[in-house]
Amino acid sequence: VQTLVDVAAGNVEEEFEPMVPSFPLGVVLLGKPFSGKRTQAQVLAERFSLRVLDIDALVTEALESYKAANSAAAVSANRKKSAKDKKKKTKSKKNSVVELTPQQEIGAEIHKLLGKGKVVSDELYIRLIVEAIHRIRQQHADEAKDAAEQQEQPEHEDEKQDRTGGWVLCGFPNTRTQAEELERALSGFTVPLPAKKGVPSVSKTAKGKKQRVVSKVVPPPVVSGELSRPYPSGIDVVIRLDADNE
Repeated sequence: VQTLVDVAAGNVEEEFEPMVPSFPLGVVLLGKPFSGKRTQAQVLAERFSLRVLDIDALVTEALESYKAANSAAAVSANRKKSAKDKKKKTKSKKNSVVELTPQQEIGAEIHKLLGKGKVVSDELYIRLIVEAIHRIRQQHADEAKDAAEQQEQPEHEDEKQDRTGGWVLCGFPNTRTQAEELERALSGFTVPLPAKKGVPSVSKTAKGKKQRVVSKVVPPPVVSGELSRPYPSGIDVVIRLDADNE
């Protein structure tokens, strides 16, 4: 019975799972335009072996990657078209569709939006960031494999960990909503909504007017204002660079 009451009152805690690979360090740089975020990102990247995730650069890379894949598919289709008869042409058109990488898929969506004169949504920005973090992990895995083949493995585990580095993000987020959505994408954590006192229902009075009635079965939840257990963030360090408007 208590379980049913907890579920109805919204007191059941969710189990969160990390959405992206873990790194020793994940940094986000915030600040006004021209406050030096990109400059500091480069400094941190060189000091701690991080990969810089510039949101504008990520958008450009996704678009260029998509256009390159599109061009390659068009060239391949034209070559097949000139070498085969009409029947085989139809077949080659079906097979000439190139499978896009996750980055290219996002680039295709951005290209479509920009072509219609629309702005890039926060969802696409966050998908770009998450995809880039996954790519960093894959790149590190490839580098480690190459180093192992060349017998250049680090002598100590600490040195091996240093190679993994991490990432530093600049240019995003700019609003609280973007920050909350980014956190949810990185760690799976969602900011809990304010608890309601009981479960309200709607009933009609004798005069036919609607009024909200608090449930007599489910007791009001205890509002503590804090999470009952700590939850690790997907971001290790947040640095805000402040600059005068002058």
